[in-house]
Amino acid sequence: MKYFILSVFILTILTACNDNQEKIPSDSFVSQINEHRDKRQFYLRIWDDFSAEYVLTLDSLKNIQPKNVQIVDLIGDDELSFFLENLRQYQFLEAIRITQASVNEGIFDSLINKLSPKKHFKKLILWSCNIENVPASISKLKNLESLDLPYNHIKRLPPEIGSLKKLKMLRLHSNPQFESLPVEIGLLENLEHLDFAGTKISQIPSTIGGCKNLINLTANACKITHIPKTLGRCMSLKWLNFGANKITEIPDEVGNLHQLVVLSLGMNRIKTLPDSFQKLTKLDFFDISNNQLSKFPSQVLTFHKVVNLWVHKNSFNRIPIELADLENLRQFLVDESEILKSDVEAIKNKNPIINFVSRY
Repeated sequence: MKYFILSVFILTILTACNDNQEKIPSDSFVSQINEHRDKRQFYLRIWDDFSAEYVLTLDSLKNIQPKNVQIVDLIGDDELSFFLENLRQYQFLEAIRITQASVNEGIFDSLINKLSPKKHFKKLILWSCNIENVPASISKLKNLESLDLPYNHIKRLPPEIGSLKKLKMLRLHSNPQFESLPVEIGLLENLEHLDFAGTKISQIPSTIGGCKNLINLTANACKITHIPKTLGRCMSLKWLNFGANKITEIPDEVGNLHQLVVLSLGMNRIKTLPDSFQKLTKLDFFDISNNQLSKFPSQVLTFHKVVNLWVHKNSFNRIPIELADLENLRQFLVDESEILKSDVEAIKNKNPIINFVSRY
């Protein structure tokens, strides 16, 4: 017999977890779940919904009322086929993860059409499913908050993606043929997390400035040549990763991102940093390694919260003594053999807490 594994939240389990209420009425099932969930963590820890206490085989599932099934985890074509046939009965379905199945455009479209009437559905993960095209019908999932499509063969997204007004997470990493973001990406005003690492994207549309609630932009290991100035409008950004691209210069507007905690620019072709970087005073991690800086970037001397500072694989050989005044700095990655010995000794003597990590 074929088995398929489903991760579910069961009504009785949630009831047991609620100390203030003996019984959760069926008509408020979803709202009660939302009360018990940390919304922020729901989006940051994308796999957590699939760590339920009960993992059921198909036979076990038959003993559970469909209204109590919220989260489903499918593996392979047989499980997906069975689920598509029975999908309509799961009226409170909230999230699906499908892995290692063959999801062509027709199957994808069918899945969307069967999910679209479910007003509580908000999270769709299709991991390693040989997807080549995202159908325009994706716009029917009006309440979708998380769309995760890694490890596929997607080349582009349809412009209809811009109609998903509630979308908070969009992950497209590890689609090696993915080559362009639609300009409609800027219509996603509630988008918080955007990840397209490991793709062929060379340009980010200027409309990205419309994503004013963006917290995390992960765009490393792509083909990006420049950063649009409009990114400076995304004032909520805390995590920005442009490592391993082909960027030659950073626009001044990036200095407007005062909430940045992590900024990775390593493995590019950057020669200078804008003076506006002096305003990035909340940085905890800054990577400017493997670039073309001819002198130490003095802007980092204002990063008094920085803990990790990576500057190795550049062309300078002097480090200012003021580096020792960065009271939170712990890990300083540098080509120590290339730096003037007296500079290194002076900094170590003034602030022995700094750990010089040599990279040759």
